[in-house]
Amino acid sequence: MLAAMSNDRNEQAAALGIRDMAFWYDPSQAGAPVVDIGSFQVAAGEQVLVRAASGGGKSTLLQLIAGVLEPSRGVIEIGGKSIHALTGSARDRFRGGSIGMVFQTFQLLDGFSARENVEVALLMGGVAESEHALRAGELLTKLGLDRVDVPVEELSVGQQQRVAVARAVACKPALVLADEPTASLDVENGNRAMDVIQSACAEIGAALLCVSHDPAMAERFTRQVDLNSLRSEAMAKGGAR
Repeated sequence: MLAAMSNDRNEQAAALGIRDMAFWYDPSQAGAPVVDIGSFQVAAGEQVLVRAASGGGKSTLLQLIAGVLEPSRGVIEIGGKSIHALTGSARDRFRGGSIGMVFQTFQLLDGFSARENVEVALLMGGVAESEHALRAGELLTKLGLDRVDVPVEELSVGQQQRVAVARAVACKPALVLADEPTASLDVENGNRAMDVIQSACAEIGAALLCVSHDPAMAERFTRQVDLNSLRSEAMAKGGAR
C-alpha cells in the first residue's frame, strides 16, 4: 500500500511522462515512424537535452508534447495529466497554464510591446487580467529588459529572446519546451540566452526539455538523451508496428 502511494506521488511529480508513443505523418505509410519512444520521463524541475540531427524528429516531438500534433499511438502526460485526452479550448487552456515554449524564431507578436507579448501568455494561461500588466513588467525587468513598453521589433535579437523566455515562464508552467533556442543567435547571444532560459526555469521550478543538434549545448545539461536511442529502444520492444 505504501509502495503504491509512493509510486503515485512519483508519477504526479513528473513534469513529462511518455509511454509507448509513436507518430507517423501518414499512418498508412510503411516504414519506421518519425518519432517512436517506449518510455521517457522528465522529473519536476529537471533540465534535459534531447539531441538529434537536423530532420531527426526533434521539433515533431515537441509538437506532440505540446498537443499540437496527435500521436499515432501512446500516452503523453504533463504533470500526470494526458494532454491528448483534452480537446478544443480545454487543451488550449491546459497548454497555456502548464507548458511554456521557446521557439527558434521567437514568434513574437509584431506591433505589440514586450509587456503586451507576455500579457498574451498570461491571458492564455488563465491569469486574472488585473494582474497582467504588473506581472509582465516585473518579469521582464527581472530578466534584464528595461524597455518593456516598446514594440518588440524595435528590440535587439538578444532582447527579443528575453521576451520569448518571459512569455514561456510567465504562467509558471510545469514544463518549458525549447526548440533549438540558440540556432538564430551568434555564440555570445546564444550563451546569454541559455543562461536566461535555464535560470528562469530553475527559479520557478519548471522542468526544461531542450532539443538541439548544437554540440556546444552538451556542457550545459547533466542529463542528455539521444532521440535515436529512444527510437531504437522502442523499436526493439515492439518494432515499427
